[in-house]
Amino acid sequence: MANKKIELVPYDEFWKKVFAKESENLAKLLKANFIEAFHIGASAIEKIQSRPTLDILVVVHTMDGILAFKDEFLRAGFFLDDQSSSLEHFVFNRYGKDDKSVTLTRVHIFEKTNNELHNYIDFTEYLSAEDEVAQEYQKLREGLLDNELKYQQAKDFFIETTLKNLNK
Repeated sequence: MANKKIELVPYDEFWKKVFAKESENLAKLLKANFIEAFHIGASAIEKIQSRPTLDILVVVHTMDGILAFKDEFLRAGFFLDDQSSSLEHFVFNRYGKDDKSVTLTRVHIFEKTNNELHNYIDFTEYLSAEDEVAQEYQKLREGLLDNELKYQQAKDFFIETTLKNLNK
């Protein structure tokens, strides 16, 4: 992971419009396998800043054949993120036109029976409902904008701890 400065941008209602359009496109792409899409991550939380990346979680009936859609994803501008993907969780990224280091949209695909998908949804919904926790998350990230590795580690720890507290 490169040690580059992280950019956070204020919440923008535009994310909702982009999410709606992307969800529609993903439903068409995945056809009958598509169940539902969720806007997740910081760009879905109105009270805090986020990286300028739209995170979408897609629930599908089965993971079988997802890679068969790889060409369709490519035609739609999405590239399989081999490092973040597994047999239980595929990640596709759309990058900036002129800068492949800028991720504009990240699509997480989970089978409906994979309970991990609820962690993504629950965390986003919890921070949307709890101002104090959302601001704590915001401050944590603001303090680490110069170190991507520490930023990611601290963010992961915060999310993990928050989810453990939610599931007590």
